[in-house]
Amino acid sequence: MKSVLIICSKCNGEKPDAEFKCKGHGIYPALCISCFRKKKSSYMKEYYRRPEVNTARKKYEMAYRQIPGISERARARSKEHRESDNGKARRVEWMSEYLEKPGKLDMRRSYGRKSYNNPDIKERKRRYTKEYYKRPDVKERVKLKLQMPEAKERVKRINRSDISSAADRYIKYLIRQKSGRTLGAKEIPVELIETQRQSIMLKRTIKQKKEENEQHATTDV
Repeated sequence: MKSVLIICSKCNGEKPDAEFKCKGHGIYPALCISCFRKKKSSYMKEYYRRPEVNTARKKYEMAYRQIPGISERARARSKEHRESDNGKARRVEWMSEYLEKPGKLDMRRSYGRKSYNNPDIKERKRRYTKEYYKRPDVKERVKLKLQMPEAKERVKRINRSDISSAADRYIKYLIRQKSGRTLGAKEIPVELIETQRQSIMLKRTIKQKKEENEQHATTDV
């Protein structure tokens, strides 16, 4: 069968009738497949922006998720997609494009600060983190990561910073060592940490003064 050439009313391109979604027949505008898809996509975006359509769609999705077995299957599919290489790559690409938009990075930081100050979210995150690091695959990944030279250097740098500033983590470590590890890190009171810090800073000051005096004495001689 011989194909008929039709002119698209949108792009004005002359194409065979097989490449037309809406041929028009002299009554409606003739649209080729690409122009028809663009028009439909634009219409659907505007359609789903309507408040009544958006509300009805959310109600339908909530009712749909309550059907037995639907939410479990949806979570399983989402998890499978997130853990796949394609899903991870797409998420990284999407996040990089999203955070480059004006104001999105500041908005995300503001939301994160508000969320992390919420006691319920803190507790939920603590429980999740505790269960997460108990997983055998996570333990293996952490073990391999800590054996890398850059990871070892980073740990040394953090430890040196904690020691020089007499951070709480370093003070708690010293107290636990002196107590024979009978005290847990969370069981150490704040007053004891502050007293131990002042003692350490005083010893450092005395040591520094002695070294300065010895240096002056050597110079005078």
